Amino acid sequence: MVHPGSKTLLAIAITSFLAVGCGGGGSDNGTPSNDPPASDTNEPPIDDGAPPVNDDPDGQQPGEELPGEQDSDSRTWVPVNDSGYRGELTWVVDDNGVFRQTAHVSNRYQAPRSYAHGFHRGSFLYLREEDPRADFDFSTAATLGDEQGLGVMFRYQRSEDGARESYYRVSMSPRWGFTRFEKRVDNRWEPIAVRNIGYQPGDEVRIRAVGHGPVVMVYLDGEAMFSHYDTNLTEGTVALYSQGHATFRDVVIGDAPTEPAVVVSVPVADSVSSHVMREETITVRAHVINAPGADVDITLNGATPARTRDTHGGSTFDAQFDPVTTGDHEVVATLRVGGAVVDSHTVSNIGVGRHYVSVGDGVTVGSGDEYRADNVTADGRMMATGGMQANLAASLSAADGVPVTVFNDAIPSLSSAEASHPNFTTNLLSRYTDPMRSGDAYRKGDVDGVLALFGATDVGTGLSPAAFEANLQTFVDAVARFRDVHIATAMPVIPPTGDLSPGTIDSYGLNVNYIQPYNNAIQRIAAGHGGTFVGPDLYQLFRDYPGLYDRSILSRSGDIAGHKHPNSLGHAMIGECWSQHLQGQQSCSPAFLLDNLTHGLEQNVVEVGGRYYVDDDNASVRSVPNALSGGVWVMTRDGDKASDAGDAVSFTIPATSTVYVGYAADTAAADRPAWLAAFAPTGETIGTDGGADLALYSAGYDAGQTVTLGGNRAGGVAGGANNYVVIVVPQ
Repeated sequence: MVHPGSKTLLAIAITSFLAVGCGGGGSDNGTPSNDPPASDTNEPPIDDGAPPVNDDPDGQQPGEELPGEQDSDSRTWVPVNDSGYRGELTWVVDDNGVFRQTAHVSNRYQAPRSYAHGFHRGSFLYLREEDPRADFDFSTAATLGDEQGLGVMFRYQRSEDGARESYYRVSMSPRWGFTRFEKRVDNRWEPIAVRNIGYQPGDEVRIRAVGHGPVVMVYLDGEAMFSHYDTNLTEGTVALYSQGHATFRDVVIGDAPTEPAVVVSVPVADSVSSHVMREETITVRAHVINAPGADVDITLNGATPARTRDTHGGSTFDAQFDPVTTGDHEVVATLRVGGAVVDSHTVSNIGVGRHYVSVGDGVTVGSGDEYRADNVTADGRMMATGGMQANLAASLSAADGVPVTVFNDAIPSLSSAEASHPNFTTNLLSRYTDPMRSGDAYRKGDVDGVLALFGATDVGTGLSPAAFEANLQTFVDAVARFRDVHIATAMPVIPPTGDLSPGTIDSYGLNVNYIQPYNNAIQRIAAGHGGTFVGPDLYQLFRDYPGLYDRSILSRSGDIAGHKHPNSLGHAMIGECWSQHLQGQQSCSPAFLLDNLTHGLEQNVVEVGGRYYVDDDNASVRSVPNALSGGVWVMTRDGDKASDAGDAVSFTIPATSTVYVGYAADTAAADRPAWLAAFAPTGETIGTDGGADLALYSAGYDAGQTVTLGGNRAGGVAGGANNYVVIVVPQ
């Protein structure tokens, strides 16, 4: 079966921190070499082999082949569990040739997480073929069913006992906000390229991979993204990869195309280079297939390089540009055969600016962040479903006037011990190394700094402060040799009920015995290690604003329970505090937060589909009037709807604002509390699912004023069917 509309390709790679493993060759001082590389490989990091044996006797074992599925063309596809998943894989192929995987398959159970989870191993379904394919054209339309990853694999090889595997993999993850191109050979991983865009759940992405001789290339939605030259892994079969709910339709496997073409692949569109900002040089590389005797013209912003070199016997072209300034750039590659232009390709939004990598546990991953709107940057360079990274990039880019990207390399439940593992520190920076600068050790990384936040997992396991300090020192010793390390203070654990004043939080046992000593250790390490800095004071931020915690997530440490995961607004504030720190500010000054909020409530940002009560995950917003744009929501408890208190909700306004009260829309005037009369009806309504629609009432308040609202049934009235919510919109 031949791929429709296929054509021969030429792939171009522009050197940057993102183009990992696409080049090689260089001098010891880290400057680009003019010698042709032997291959597009740096020494890859090491994965310590297959996942551990599953301790669930009824579950499938990692690496285990399962009974195959046949597609509509009578081809056999074999499922493989490549993680520590304890359940059963659910790969199916329907009569229309649509492939589905409906289990949440990830390696979250695998230990140590610090290096295993970083590769995002899950499950895959490979095509069983008698003869391995050398040249191919493989494509599918893949739909992300949840926040977990999916992708395709090609040139897949497997030993008879399943202990050794080799393949290329293209994967994307909405939760982590990445699209990666990686290579694995006998359990050794080589990152090739990475993009800071992970798409969104429900998105359909057309993935196409082409292999021709030593060159492989990848298209996403018809645009070329990645390419690689390698003479070591040149044949194998194909596979579909998934960590969660995923659908693959129009799975087509055919012969490699034959027509000449040109493709710009690395760095991908919408990426940012960090080292170019320091060295003012961009090196361009082009891989050519099916175009003997071809010439490649490469321009950067319309300018041509001093010269273009032909290496690898006419299959690779290099060009260098300097000086290159900060800002946005465009590359155009033109392929000529016999002097005639046969194809050209343009890649825009290539940034030269600042780039960071964030590490930590579930807090940095984005646990508790349900607000997707601020996880996509306006410049199109970042897309995820949660975390502080896009907020940080947008804020810092606006402040510094240069493109900024921040990658999320955090791992749920990552402990400081796992972060100190040599494989974690190696893999962390190797994903972002510039391949054209072989003098830069592969683990060094083309990043401006590593942003770290630890403590939430360690306090949950009762890790001693001494052990925390030793682990963190090991992590810093490994990473700070190559790049600056910024370590934010560990966030406090807050009691699940009762007084949440700063003094009470400070004296809470988990903070006294663990979090505060952890932060003292961070101070000592930063003071004694060059290139290590104390990051933003997140302890103070969340101590002073406990309403930024997600009250629906209750964590336990032994017999003690508490909250330690931010809500959506909390994640946004973490990003803002990181931005202020990287701008040189000594303390974090949030732009707009409500002071003195009633204990037990949340201040948050809410969008369509999001929950709006602290205690009810089944009630969600269906529609939001434009007047509430940019507002901070006070999430109340629907369980308090019977309250007749005169002082049920209270907070202080930081700036002149309009305060909106959303009250059950079908409530008769006589049944509404008297305090609501101070707010004028707006005629607009918040549409909800799982609760009463909320009619909006508004009143203006000046900076520094305290807003005090009574209970839903204050004064003995019948009140609304559900409790009210409050939205504060700064003027």
